[in-house]
Amino acid sequence: MTLYMDFLDPKKERRNHIALLISYVLVAVAITIASVVLLYQTDGYCLDNSGAVDRCGLVFLSSQPAGSAIHVNGKIAAGRTNTKLNLHSGTYNIELTQAGYRNWSRTVIVAGNDVQRFDYPFLFPTTLKTTKLASFTDGLTIATQSPDKRWLLTADNSHPGVFRLYDFKDPAKPVTTDETLPTSLYTPGDGAQTWSVAEWSSDNRHVLLLHTYIVAGVAGHEYIMLDRQAIETSQDVTKILSVKPTDQLSLFDKKPDKFYVYNTESKTLQTVGIDGSAPTALQLKDVLAFKTYSDNTILYVTGTPPSGKVTPGMVSVILQQDNRSQVIRELPSSAPGYLLEIAQYSGDWYVAIAATDGKGVQVYKNPFDQPLATSASLPTPIRFLKVVNPTYVAFSANTRFLLAENAQSCAVYDAEYDNSYLYKTVLLDTPQTHVNWMDGDRLYGINGGKAVVADYDAQNPQTLQAADPRFELFFSADYKYVFSVAPAKTGEDITSTSLLAQ
Repeated sequence: MTLYMDFLDPKKERRNHIALLISYVLVAVAITIASVVLLYQTDGYCLDNSGAVDRCGLVFLSSQPAGSAIHVNGKIAAGRTNTKLNLHSGTYNIELTQAGYRNWSRTVIVAGNDVQRFDYPFLFPTTLKTTKLASFTDGLTIATQSPDKRWLLTADNSHPGVFRLYDFKDPAKPVTTDETLPTSLYTPGDGAQTWSVAEWSSDNRHVLLLHTYIVAGVAGHEYIMLDRQAIETSQDVTKILSVKPTDQLSLFDKKPDKFYVYNTESKTLQTVGIDGSAPTALQLKDVLAFKTYSDNTILYVTGTPPSGKVTPGMVSVILQQDNRSQVIRELPSSAPGYLLEIAQYSGDWYVAIAATDGKGVQVYKNPFDQPLATSASLPTPIRFLKVVNPTYVAFSANTRFLLAENAQSCAVYDAEYDNSYLYKTVLLDTPQTHVNWMDGDRLYGINGGKAVVADYDAQNPQTLQAADPRFELFFSADYKYVFSVAPAKTGEDITSTSLLAQ
């Protein structure tokens, strides 16, 4: 028997070394090519059907409900929401469809190395099923929802001091209870009386109510902190804090036992606590308007800024945070009113400022961090929302969008993409003066007796169920149900509409 040992044959050993070297080279080339391809893909490059290099972008698509089919320029795409598309540079019409639901569509412009996220598409049922939860023959005076959307509090004209509470823990089967406020906690009066909502606490348990009444022909009002969980522990805040008739109360940091007290006569603003101690020392004078955020930030308009430098015919807008304060803008002192908003989005501060007789709304980003040329210089706005004589400004629930409005004229600023949109909204039924945010991405209004919902830029308008324009819409926490106050033959009904296909 002959035994062959290649390692003893120099020629065969050389051929093995060469073959091994070639394999190493091929592997290195493959790795290099793969790395280059990945690098180019990361930078937005891809290959088209002909093999030519093109620029591509990623489009992430989510929807409620999930599992919707995706159509790109009329052609069905692979996969369903929630997913991503790798698209060549260009303009596309993207449409989401699902059986039993109305379509959602949008024109999307894709650029190389672009990443766009559409995580908000909401598909409404083709057919709406609405049921009546309750009837109020004498008319509602209050219908208000807690911040967590679990609780709906209502009151009517015929039962002063009685409140009906709806628990939406299971929105398909709301639980209803009636609670009666002890008469010792408020002034019944001997004439007409009304209840209105001032503000919910962030604990979703307490709500500050304003009660107006008449005694011996003299009108009066008082603030009641209603405890929906134990109504007998509710408090007459007016008596506890010795609130004056000219005082207006609002919650400090959304806490049920801490307040801002604004005197409409002296124009002073201070903080007080039910236990007698102020939550944070604050004593401001000549305050014409203000907006607070958390427990350490306040944006306010004053004719006497802390520096003492007053420009004739102008008032100053001051941003105060902890021990820092800065003049953000000056506005005419002759303005009939001022609009202020402040919020945080992705760690950045956004401030909106306007005079109600001005030409629009100025939007600022991180005004404290802007380098100023001199101590007298003012921060520069990043955007001007052109809405003549604005009457309303508000951030969406996720604070990504800022709405400025006057009647049908709307302007929306998108903080994520630094874009703005101008459009006309639906004609609102009186007494509405503005549309409202449904959530972080959609707006709604009442038109022709029915609720109309649309995306932040007025795309994808959808008509829903009947609704009374004197009240807001109320959604379950998962947005699978919408509740409304709907006009009835006598009084109003509370209705529930499923947003799931039947």
